[in-house]
Amino acid sequence: AGNSENPKQATISATAAPVDFGVVINEFLPNPSGDDNSPKPGGEWVELYNNSGSDINLKNWTITDNTNLRTITTNNLILSAHSFAVIAHSSQTWGYWSIPAEAIKIELGYPIGGGLGNTGDHLILRDANNTEIDAVGWRTDTFVWISAVPDVAEGHSISRHPKGYDTNQPSDWMDTYSGSTPAGPNPGTNPHPSSDEPSDNSNNQVILPENPDSGQDSGQTD
Repeated sequence: AGNSENPKQATISATAAPVDFGVVINEFLPNPSGDDNSPKPGGEWVELYNNSGSDINLKNWTITDNTNLRTITTNNLILSAHSFAVIAHSSQTWGYWSIPAEAIKIELGYPIGGGLGNTGDHLILRDANNTEIDAVGWRTDTFVWISAVPDVAEGHSISRHPKGYDTNQPSDWMDTYSGSTPAGPNPGTNPHPSSDEPSDNSNNQVILPENPDSGQDSGQTD
């Protein structure tokens, strides 16, 4: 989990063991090929992963970049233990990616935040009590860490390796593309096995917020 409340103090020992913070931002596509906010060839998306052994309700949780806050859903939405949810502007994004049926798919109806910045931005995940749950920054954005996650090429995602791995450092993240190990992007899944992960999930939902946030969309498509 990032620590954007004290962004310049969010560095811990490289030998620290990963911790279970519940839901984490697990993978995201900040700079898809083509128009970032279009449904195809992919559009921007953010994957959440429940890294805990308990089900978690995402009702009234929010995701924020450096310009806009978006409510993920105003409905009761249970993210089961060791399960994934994928957030995108448009449901048409699902047709481009091979997202497993058990992953929860969340259509915001708006760009994620103000549109994820290609030259640098951050994401902050907060629960219904406005408590920060996780954060990540990349490229030139130093809000979360002084040295953020490095740049990746257009069409590459940035993902935790392995899934849910969290020592609160930029090194938790990797450049994920067709030639990486593991290859990707992989919205709604992760090729790293986990011995304590359940073998079956029954979630197969498409969620549209009842009252999506309004506001100016900056559409950062640098």
